[in-house]
Amino acid sequence: MSDDKSQEPGGAWSFIRREPLVHFLGIAALLFVANAVFQGDDREVISVDLETQEYLVTAQEELILRPLTDEERQDIIDNFIEEEVLVREARARGFDDSSRIRALMIQNMRFFLSNELPTPSEADLRAHYENNPDRFTTRPRATYERVFFADPASVPADILEQLNQGADFAEFGDPLTSPVLRQADMQALVTVFGPDAARRILEIDDDRWHGPFESSGGMHFLRVREKYESQTPAFDDIRNWIENDWQMFMSRKSIEDALAEMLDNYIIDIEQPTP
Repeated sequence: MSDDKSQEPGGAWSFIRREPLVHFLGIAALLFVANAVFQGDDREVISVDLETQEYLVTAQEELILRPLTDEERQDIIDNFIEEEVLVREARARGFDDSSRIRALMIQNMRFFLSNELPTPSEADLRAHYENNPDRFTTRPRATYERVFFADPASVPADILEQLNQGADFAEFGDPLTSPVLRQADMQALVTVFGPDAARRILEIDDDRWHGPFESSGGMHFLRVREKYESQTPAFDDIRNWIENDWQMFMSRKSIEDALAEMLDNYIIDIEQPTP
């Protein structure tokens, strides 16, 4: 009788499971097969590493003043991949001869991929308006009175006390093109003051003066004059806006269809965080 345990019921499988050398040979075989599959694939690789992902997400979160959802994070990555594809396709078509700036190359490719669109019918516009209300809803805004000092050292120590006691704000600070910041939404505030100061400004819920809020130009003190809630204007009031948006919407669809075909020319490698 043979004493080979591998001949016993389940013996061979038990041997395979316990033997490290067998595991190593199995992994090596899989890597060999994978290498054979991709070795002949001469497509360009577009890599999105974790550092790039974090940079893109952080920049967008600072712009909208809140964390991104998982879906929004994926949209940011998809947009980066799209732009990278457009840049490479632009170079392949010779666009880099006249457009050496990345943004211009992307713009040229999007224009190149946009099909000529027909004139929309009234039904097209009404359907677009009704199906995409978020595209036509204005953001919350506010109009602010402001006092500005280019030199922080020139700010009076009691500036807020004087202003809140009724002093004429036009008599303080350095001359501005307009001492009133009109109908500024969140993105406008972020552009002028940066994300941290914009958050503080958006939290103002009274009619008193607040500050200082620092910008690249100097120090600002603000008071809310009027707030405007978000609203969706009536169709007839924004018909031209709707038609322009329909053109952009349909143009975007043409670009996405073309990109879907272009993506087959690339290997997309998105680095995943280590668990």
